[in-house]
Amino acid sequence: VVVLKRTTKDNFFKDDKIAREAVISIRSYIKEKYKVKNIPVWIDVTSTIPVGRGLGSSASLSAAISQAFFSLYRINAGPDEVFNAAYAGEKIFHGNPSGGDLAVCVYGGVIWFRKETENIKLIKKIKVDPSTFKNVLLVDSGKPVESTHEMVVDIVGKKEVGKFLIDQEKLT
Repeated sequence: VVVLKRTTKDNFFKDDKIAREAVISIRSYIKEKYKVKNIPVWIDVTSTIPVGRGLGSSASLSAAISQAFFSLYRINAGPDEVFNAAYAGEKIFHGNPSGGDLAVCVYGGVIWFRKETENIKLIKKIKVDPSTFKNVLLVDSGKPVESTHEMVVDIVGKKEVGKFLIDQEKLT
């Protein structure tokens, strides 16, 4: 849950520089695209998604913050607009994110996602019988040593990783 209120001076994420920069990036994207003036805000976030576990906490935060800003500016934004604004925040968190986690957060449900280029992404909802997930169990194995961003930077360009990813795509 994101609570966003007007104030006289920004008050959010003082102890989390990356999250603060992500919010500023999201707001800047909306201000530039929709030609609105800056509104200083106070932000409070309540979440049960563990941070840094690869469960999409940054994507859900970016999506919620984007929707909150659209509401504050009284802009009737659809999912595509929310996705694009939130993607600006995800780039702060992850550098060059795929957008897959974000697509699930914004569009909901089961998503077929493919990033062709930075500006071309396939996002399609897939109808799935809800009973498919009746026996799914999510286990939190703890916080990994490296972040998603660090892992992606480390593997980009390695031939064996490229082959592995192509094999996984074929398998999927």
